[in-house]
Amino acid sequence: MILQDQATVAKGLSLAGYAYPLNLVDEIRLNEPYWMPEVNAAGKIGDSTYFTGSAISPRYYGSAYITMFNRDMASDLGLESLYDLVNRGEWTFDKMAELSRAAAADTDGDGEIRGNGTDRVGIMSDCFEMPVLGADMHFIENRDGALRCCLEDEKLVNFMQKVAAFFTEPGIFSSGHPNIDMDKCIENGNTLFFVVCSFALDEYRTLEYDYGILPSPKYDENQAGYVEFSQPWVCMTPVIPVTATGDILSMAGTLTDAMAAYGYDYIRDAAFEKVICYKGTRDEESAKIIDRIFENITFELCSTMGFNQLYSVCQKYLCGLSNQEITSSYADIKQSVEKAIAKAVDTYAANEEKFR
Repeated sequence: MILQDQATVAKGLSLAGYAYPLNLVDEIRLNEPYWMPEVNAAGKIGDSTYFTGSAISPRYYGSAYITMFNRDMASDLGLESLYDLVNRGEWTFDKMAELSRAAAADTDGDGEIRGNGTDRVGIMSDCFEMPVLGADMHFIENRDGALRCCLEDEKLVNFMQKVAAFFTEPGIFSSGHPNIDMDKCIENGNTLFFVVCSFALDEYRTLEYDYGILPSPKYDENQAGYVEFSQPWVCMTPVIPVTATGDILSMAGTLTDAMAAYGYDYIRDAAFEKVICYKGTRDEESAKIIDRIFENITFELCSTMGFNQLYSVCQKYLCGLSNQEITSSYADIKQSVEKAIAKAVDTYAANEEKFR
């Protein structure tokens, strides 16, 4: 067995037919709580599981995108308690946008709000998937075992249009914009919100200002809970090669399952409780929110599988870098996207026939 990231090695090996679907290895009990079945449901291809999130590797706890905020700036601006908003279920995309706009300012007086560390920025985001996944929507979803692209769903399209418009406003930046320096803005304390992967928390322990941690904002207050996107280039998944057979396969499955169980008991405590929650946060409320974040992680198959045309269109559009409407952009690639999805599904199905 090897442990590798979902979106390159695990995806490549599984598509090539070199890896067992983990649900067909008898000794791996994916329904047990230590495998986090509610997390892994979003990564299913058909009825099979190739990509998992679990405490078998500490990198799972570094894979979630989180929304950090400059507590000193929030205090100076007289903003309402962001923690109270989260706890009341009122931390929504609209609220984040409202506060970001209030924070953005041309502080150097040159007539433009720049993202180079000289002006005050509302938000800098390193994750175009965050708003959509946080709103409990997906670009690709597994519905009754079949994969479908959701870019014709009215709710998703309307929300993507809102997100795209937001990231074209003054003082609102994604990492895809040219001539920005996200690291400098964070280091200088010039941005109210910054969206980063949780593995980066260790880098921010030396920041000279206070920061707090928030979940990804909800679609609206009616959404049941907060949802977080797990980055598939960070999250590690076990891969058992098809060359393991008989007693060797049984042993590999037994040890893999045991590693996940012991990881939940020990790695979770060491990597999550002691490093992420305790050392990576500066206040009790942030630690509580980090704990809540990892109660509802999800995957996005568009990112994991790398359907390149679809991924590129979503990225450019949501970062505010495309002038074309998302419906027409998708119409141009719909046939090739559906063909790519069908090919991947058929490939997995053909590979799995060898194991049944």
